[in-house]
Amino acid sequence: MRNTHPHSLTFTHQFCSIEININSAICDEAILFIDADFNGDQKLDLAVANSGTNNVTTIFSQGAGSFSATLQTTPTGGMGPNSLISVDLNGDGFLDLVTANQLGTNVSVMLGATGGKFGNGTVYSVGTGPFYVASSDLNGDLQPDLISSNGGAGNVSVLLSQCN
Repeated sequence: MRNTHPHSLTFTHQFCSIEININSAICDEAILFIDADFNGDQKLDLAVANSGTNNVTTIFSQGAGSFSATLQTTPTGGMGPNSLISVDLNGDGFLDLVTANQLGTNVSVMLGATGGKFGNGTVYSVGTGPFYVASSDLNGDLQPDLISSNGGAGNVSVLLSQCN
């Protein structure tokens, strides 16, 4: 992803490139994007971590390379989201968003809901300067856990799922 114009972003995924014209105030200091079907319509949508405004912007696909002009912005509750993943953390069938908040000591979880909506971020403490977040079942309970690589602290944090 690169910012080619103050009001557009160019996303490159595998062998294609898509330029999306957006309001730069909505995607301020866009750091990273991911693609997934957030609203259940079988089309890949985009989510963008915005470090400058501490939120995630969701851009919904209309198919054939076009995207909705309506953007959804969700506050992370943390400072400087730098890494972004999607995973169904609570087993409700909706993808959730997770950011590592590099300017703080936490990761944010934004629970997904019907229609690709996300709740405001809930922060969970990790080490200083979390740079990257990942998910895997670390303890064999068939639930996704979170792993944060904390650049400021020089360590790794593990957050085990508490879902039943």
